[in-house]
Amino acid sequence: MSRISALKMAPGLGLLLWCSVRCSSLRSWKGSPMNHPSIFVANDDPSFVELIKELLTDAGYPNVVWHVGSSAFHRIRDELPDLVLLDINLINPGRGWNTLDALRLHPKTRHIPVILCATDMRLLEEKAQLLRELNCQTLEKPFELETLLEKVAEAIGSPPATQM
Repeated sequence: MSRISALKMAPGLGLLLWCSVRCSSLRSWKGSPMNHPSIFVANDDPSFVELIKELLTDAGYPNVVWHVGSSAFHRIRDELPDLVLLDINLINPGRGWNTLDALRLHPKTRHIPVILCATDMRLLEEKAQLLRELNCQTLEKPFELETLLEKVAEAIGSPPATQM
């Protein structure tokens, strides 16, 4: 039985994510199955996206793609994932908001559910009604792994059954 523990610090932002879970318990996550859904993680921190990819893969979501930096919209448009985890960071929040705008305006991507991750929940709360209308959920960083998995399952269903 493996164990994943992660502590991620970002200069000026503090703790971004902490989780410590047993991988076998991740595989027992329950909900409505979906046939191998794909998840796209857009964030400016390579360590964060690698960690989230590993955690989601261990939880039973085998198709996780990640992107660091600009032009995330173009990759999302080309890959058409089932879900986007999009970061709105404090240093360059415009990049995340512009990506969300592009996703919602393009006919190929407007249907894709988005989970916005941010440390500034005040800003997300101010836009809560608009975000609901745009089919967006919010996730405050730092967050618990279980909260992330609940939001992912709510958006696209629980992970497909994994072989033990």
